[in-house]
Amino acid sequence: MAASQVYVFGPFHYDPEQRLLFRQGEVVPLVPKAIDTLHVLLERRGPVGAGCHGNRGWRWSRLSR
Repeated sequence: MAASQVYVFGPFHYDPEQRLLFRQGEVVPLVPKAIDTLHVLLERRGPVGAGCHGNRGWRWSRLSR
């Protein structure tokens, strides 16, 4: 059985196989949607911003209506 990748960042580590986030060895309680979001962000990590997903030129100001 191959070991799954564990993501480590600052005092946190995320185990995608268990779908658990730990901070200094303690489980961080998160709702399922937060775990889903964290999982996607870590699996597809890279630059986020203009140009991502075809949104070149999209501005946050469009949200302030």
